[in-house]
Amino acid sequence: MERIAAIVLATTLALPAGIALASDAPLLEDIPGVVVDAGGDSRLDGLYATIYGVYVYGNGGGVTASTGIGATFGGSAIVDSFIYGGALSVTAFLSGQLDGEFAAQAVARAGVVVTEGVALSGLLGLGYETYNNNPYVATGLSLDVALSDNVSLRAQYQANYVTPSGAPADPLWIHSLSGALVVGF
Repeated sequence: MERIAAIVLATTLALPAGIALASDAPLLEDIPGVVVDAGGDSRLDGLYATIYGVYVYGNGGGVTASTGIGATFGGSAIVDSFIYGGALSVTAFLSGQLDGEFAAQAVARAGVVVTEGVALSGLLGLGYETYNNNPYVATGLSLDVALSDNVSLRAQYQANYVTPSGAPADPLWIHSLSGALVVGF
């Protein structure tokens, strides 16, 4: 109990000092020689294709950590400060217990443009995976950061709700983290 009290006290004393130091930190655009191109929102809308790497892990059904690669084709539109869209994706698993298996999905995306060239979106859709030979419901969050007029990076967390047919009959969640290079056209 004393250890917890000491940690709480140290955090309480250090937090205001950290905030004060952070507020005095220069912004990137204030540092000589650093060029920050915030760009425009239009770089995040339109048709796009991605190539991504994915790390997958599960909480049941025998799914252990696996990795894979995939591709997506999609489109999005920005209305005011909101972004809407949809995408089709295919993933091939290359290692771990899912080695040699595939997944395909269609998702809808909706979110907000946080600042010029940065969007935060939620996703919801349906997919099918060959490991359990079952459909799944896809949910998740993604962050897109535009690098240039036609190129952006995407970081995504996804949780797939799978209801296996047969044994085990318990539903399971399959989680994934992915990073993608997004190219607009």
